Amino acid sequence: MLVILSVLLLIALIVSYIAFRIGLYYPLPHPDEPHQIPKSSQHRVYKKRILSMVQEMEALPYEPVYITSNDGLRLFGRYYHVKDGAPVEIQFHGYKGNAFQDLCAINRVARNAGRNTIVVDQRAHGKSDGQVIAMGTKERFDCQRWAKYAAERFGVDTPIILSGVSMGGGTVLMASDLELPQSVRCIVADCPFSSPLDIMRKMTHDKPAKKLLYPFALIGAVVFGHVNMRSSSPVLSVPKAKVPILLIHGQADRFVPPAMSAAVEQACTGYVRRVLFPKAGHNLSAFSDYPRYERLINEFVYDALRCKQMGNGILIYDTITYDETHQKIVEDGINSIKEVLFGENTHLIRQLLFCLDFYLDPYYGNRLPYEKEVYDLLQELVVTSQDDEIIYGCLSLIESYACVPLTIMEQNFAKIKDSQKPYAKYILEQP
Repeated sequence: MLVILSVLLLIALIVSYIAFRIGLYYPLPHPDEPHQIPKSSQHRVYKKRILSMVQEMEALPYEPVYITSNDGLRLFGRYYHVKDGAPVEIQFHGYKGNAFQDLCAINRVARNAGRNTIVVDQRAHGKSDGQVIAMGTKERFDCQRWAKYAAERFGVDTPIILSGVSMGGGTVLMASDLELPQSVRCIVADCPFSSPLDIMRKMTHDKPAKKLLYPFALIGAVVFGHVNMRSSSPVLSVPKAKVPILLIHGQADRFVPPAMSAAVEQACTGYVRRVLFPKAGHNLSAFSDYPRYERLINEFVYDALRCKQMGNGILIYDTITYDETHQKIVEDGINSIKEVLFGENTHLIRQLLFCLDFYLDPYYGNRLPYEKEVYDLLQELVVTSQDDEIIYGCLSLIESYACVPLTIMEQNFAKIKDSQKPYAKYILEQP
């Protein structure tokens, strides 16, 4: 009997070691191939967009920066400077990912908004030390170290934003219950998992033959990786978060199901906003609708930086987003658009302007047959509205995309609200 038990134990350890090597071990040198886009049908659609943003980010100058983790690993990051005194966003990539491919879109969002960024190579990835991926349970303390590094380097008055995608999203959420610098103002998590246990169960249950690996994967993590998958999770951490949280998820995510970010949202006790991107796969929300993605994050961050009471769950200013309802309004025709734009619901007007950004941006090829009429409506709204944010939204769309004569604005310039005349004048003076 003792011999049988010993043989069974040996088999269990062997299987656990194999599961550990497959799932959590990432040997040196760490693979770092940002141009190898996953071959899934979901990624294939956006391959050109992804590669374009990757190459754009690779061409940027950066300063190599380093910290030492609690357990002695030398961790690497890239500091991208945009302007002195600007907020600093610290960004974390996903499981077996790399900074350029995983973070090219969210980094562009931050850069275009004037935020400096620190783009982190997570432990056991890229140029950072380590060979064991801890699924956020140890990375959360690395995140805390990076936040303290930024606070010490840039000063306590410089706002810090923590953002991440996939496992990086889980990392920043799991860091939310740690002692972070007071200058950390908000967290943005794109397609995060709800817990290391949940995502490991998902990874091992994708195929019936892999289900038996789940308990051995947990044993292998503890015995060979010294990683306790039960020690922390986003759903356990976010109830103690002191900053507002934005959750983003693609509704067609096959790797991290959207239900996982829903569980995180339900666990939050402070301010949280969860936004879904229709038909977007894993970490593809930005590529499915970049204008919406950019504006969503920047408006959330802007609100977080100007609202001192948000940490207690009170949001003074609305964060604007749109969904299929607003897309239907646009697609129903010019009369449908006009009814909303000249209605009394200012929040709905702002949402529709945000939605129009997606349809007017030529990058996405959504050319409307009544595009000229849309620009006429935007000009009329500029002339007649007294709401600064609505006027600014219209002018922003006109400046960015209009290739038609701006006759209505020219002929009625005197009627434009005084506070918005400088911006309108600037647009009219452009060749």
